[in-house]
Amino acid sequence: MHVLMVTASLPYPPHQGGAIRAYGILHGLHQNGHKVTLLSFDNPARPTRVDDTPLAVYCERVLTVPTPQRSTSDRLRDLLLSAQ
Repeated sequence: MHVLMVTASLPYPPHQGGAIRAYGILHGLHQNGHKVTLLSFDNPARPTRVDDTPLAVYCERVLTVPTPQRSTSDRLRDLLLSAQ
């Protein structure tokens, strides 16, 4: 089965909860014979070399897009004016 997995950041290295979970899911999908494409945000100032990680083994394709940049004032405005 072809699977598209979308994550908020690259799940490598798996040092935090979300990364550990996503990495485990990727590993399990790969072990069960699924073809996985990973789509993640990545920091354009310090891009991760995916070829040097196990993600290149577990995923058929790894695509990254730059993380959107928001100023502190934009974040505060969104926080204060949110209906939630």
